[in-house]
Order: sequence, then structure tokens, then C-alpha cells
Amino acid sequence: MKAPPLAIGAILLIAGCQQTDTSRSSVEFDEFLTVDELMHLVIEPSADVLWDSAGVVMTLEGETWLTPTTEEGWLATESAAGVIIESSDLLKMPSRSLDRAESWYDYSSNMAEQAKLARDAAFNQDGDALFEAGASLYQSCLDCHNEYWITSSN
Repeated sequence: MKAPPLAIGAILLIAGCQQTDTSRSSVEFDEFLTVDELMHLVIEPSADVLWDSAGVVMTLEGETWLTPTTEEGWLATESAAGVIIESSDLLKMPSRSLDRAESWYDYSSNMAEQAKLARDAAFNQDGDALFEAGASLYQSCLDCHNEYWITSSN
């Protein structure tokens, strides 16, 4: 039995859609910032927004809760987490990951995972979850800095 021309056309159309576009694999990216600049100008300010949006400060005058109280505050916190999430891939770009061990990629991915938890907490306006995510993010930063920042400055 011979396949109708319409069926053959549909098969060819589906097969054509399944091909991958390899032209993008040769795209070069301009990486203007060094790792230190990316940390100080992009990641650290965003992390500070997260850390300044969770927990409580206790002084002799009393307690000050840092949890956002407005939609704008929660959105700023969510946005800061988004910057950290996307910065994970910026750290993995070739010139920034050159001569680094596999742990560099693991640390970068872990940073993104912790920032995703913070983003979800901010989206859900959950101060307790944001505090926990911020603590986990801090630990992921510390782990990486212990291997790549502190030892490289000695």
C-alpha cells in the first residue's frame, strides 16, 4: 500500500522540526567583566538584597524584622534571586571557568539552586523560607570562596 502524499509531507515536516540548530553553538559571547567584577558588581549586591530581606536585627532598642512588608519589597527580593540564578551560568562561561576544577561548576550550580529556593520564598512571601534559603545561599558562597577566593589570594 502506498502512503498518501499528505502523510509523507507530514512525516517530513515532523522530521525537519526534530533537527537541532547547530548554528548557535558557534556563537561567541563577549565577557566584559572578570570573575571578581561579576561577583562585586552583580552577584554580591543581589545577595545583599536577599540577606537584608530576611531575619531580625536585635538591638538594645528592640527588634527590627527585615522581611519585606510591601509588594515592591518582595518583588525586589525575588528579582535579586533571579539575578543570582542567571549569574550561575555567567560564572560557567569559558573565560571565567578556565583552569578551574569541576567543583567550580558544582558550586555555581548550587548557588543557583539556593537562589531558586529564595526566589520561591519571595514569590510566596514566606519570610521563614527566605531566611532558610538565604542561610543556604550564604553557605554555598562560603564553600566556593573557601576553595577559589581565599586560597587564590594567598
